[in-house]
Amino acid sequence: MLTIDATSLTLVRGDECDPAKWTALNETAATGYITQTWAWGQLTHLGDQMHRLAVADAAGNYVALLSMVETRAPVIKRPYLYAPRGPVCDDPTSPALPLLLEGAAALARERGCFMLKIEPQVADGNTQWLHRLAELGFKLNPFATHPRRSWLIDIRPDEKAILGGMSSSSRYNVNRGLKKLTIRQGIGPEDRAIFYRLYRETAERDQFFTHPQAYYDELLDLFEAQGAGVLYIAEFEGTPIAAQVAMRCGKVTTSMFSASSNVHRNQRPNHPLQFTAMKWAKAQGCEVYDFRAIAERLEPDAELYSLYTYKKGYGGYSYLSLITHDLPYQPAFYWAYRQALRVKRHQDHQHHLKALQARQAAKQGAGSADGTSQANGGNSEGE
Repeated sequence: MLTIDATSLTLVRGDECDPAKWTALNETAATGYITQTWAWGQLTHLGDQMHRLAVADAAGNYVALLSMVETRAPVIKRPYLYAPRGPVCDDPTSPALPLLLEGAAALARERGCFMLKIEPQVADGNTQWLHRLAELGFKLNPFATHPRRSWLIDIRPDEKAILGGMSSSSRYNVNRGLKKLTIRQGIGPEDRAIFYRLYRETAERDQFFTHPQAYYDELLDLFEAQGAGVLYIAEFEGTPIAAQVAMRCGKVTTSMFSASSNVHRNQRPNHPLQFTAMKWAKAQGCEVYDFRAIAERLEPDAELYSLYTYKKGYGGYSYLSLITHDLPYQPAFYWAYRQALRVKRHQDHQHHLKALQARQAAKQGAGSADGTSQANGGNSEGE
């Protein structure tokens, strides 16, 4: 790793940042990520203000990046800075990192933000990062904003090998879907509306948050314009029943949003859609397909465990990122925030356990009624 001369570094802020230099680093750095792309920082429908910082070397090339959302903490209603999967900096000992943080601290003072929250794309337990962040004043936060564990698939092998790495049921559903369903690329406002309708239907069924349609339209506009985003729609007998959005950053394509209708679910449309997105990623020169969030604890009572049981059917492996780190600027507000967050997460977990118990009881009742066993629990296909 090259040694960087601290005296040659320059902090670049906001509109002064260069999109080409930003992209050049984010797409090649090991710590680069989709939510640190230039396009992501252009979002205007996120409902919060976006901020960018970069550190340039003597040649003007960027060696560290930090894209942040300015948002408000619930309960205490105070603003803070959040870097989703940032900063982008492969060497935590580089003098670029403290310079980047100096810029964030100055921005926080200007905006009245009480902390900076970071969740870098760094493997869990990386001692070099943990020691450096502690030296820089960061506090460990056990409650992640961006789910820490994701499911990754190596897509460098050929399509036959990728299919061979899947479970027999997932492979069957992919091949069956490719024969029985029509998979087409979504283009234009009508297909965007179809995706959003299906996504809202999925969210109501699985109880997760969605943004207004304008958010997804803007995201697709930004990434499709660069050839780095795609929407696919699955149809059964002429009726759209599922949709998939995938986006690329460097050598990684991320499965961003998956949607499916409440009807024709027995067709398992998300399987051929995901495989189609993997083929698109391979055509883009990608090496990894990021299936995104699964349970942080791989235990049946954990939140998002059903996503783990579904996604592992495609083959691949789990990746756990570094624990969340907070850099407090206003200790009193930060203390209040941590107390409120602890209470909220406890309440959320209790709600999850009650819902899980209710589903298990319903399945046991159904099993008793029809004489079938429900011992394994949960829908292993996740659709």
